[in-house]
Amino acid sequence: MMIYQATVSGRLSLLDRLRSIPLSVFSRLLWPVMRTVMPKTVHKRAGAFSLTLNGRKMSHILRYVDLWEPRYRRSIMRHVFPGASVLELGSAYGYYTLLLVDRVGPDGKVVAVEPFPPYYEGLVRFRDSNCISNLDLLNVGISDSSLKSFEFGKQDGNPYAGLEGVNPGQGDSEAEEFPRPETSDEKVRVPSMTLPELLATRGFRPDFIVMDIEGAEVFVIEQLLRLDLRPRLFFEVHPGFVGANQIAHCLDVLMDAGYTLEQIDQDHFEAVHNKVGS
Repeated sequence: MMIYQATVSGRLSLLDRLRSIPLSVFSRLLWPVMRTVMPKTVHKRAGAFSLTLNGRKMSHILRYVDLWEPRYRRSIMRHVFPGASVLELGSAYGYYTLLLVDRVGPDGKVVAVEPFPPYYEGLVRFRDSNCISNLDLLNVGISDSSLKSFEFGKQDGNPYAGLEGVNPGQGDSEAEEFPRPETSDEKVRVPSMTLPELLATRGFRPDFIVMDIEGAEVFVIEQLLRLDLRPRLFFEVHPGFVGANQIAHCLDVLMDAGYTLEQIDQDHFEAVHNKVGS
């Protein structure tokens, strides 16, 4: 299936040609060659903003050519409106953050949460270099009330080791894609908050919650349903981290609370409450 195709005067640019290639072909055939010739950095545009990506990492390049979670991304962008308030949980290095800030415009607001210090520091640079005034950044993790902090090694190249406190069984799942490097004993602790604590601290009532938080979506949904809030949700599920039964229970709880669910693709859902706006 062709995911994206655009024409200008009947011709495709190189970038548009990449976008028109099936993801399976891109990852298996093109990427082994591309990663040897790509520049170290590339720049992703969204409106007036620019995000620097690593030209040698496939996940970054898939974002650059709009092949990363295309159906999920399009669904978010179709519903988030100018002037909206959006809570983004698990911002990573800012791909969706950039798109959301551009989408809500100067009259909207995005609160972006990222626990992994290197990702958070990149988000700060992104916000400051683009002079964005309506992006609120928090270097915290979201979990249940029993977890007070996350611990990361200062040399960690990815956040997965630090998330073991939430998902101790994740080593046999998606985390295998991101091997944990040898790290020094030097650690950094990042505080953990519940969703109610976060919203109360910021005095924030989101119209939308977008989350990719490696299994902690279960906690967030349970906490959300105890609040007088029914935002539209876009979220990735992680059965490999928390178990398929936990995810099934989480989805059942949402439906019991009056949400209608749409499965966007294998791992992503949209949930809208039946009484939103009433």
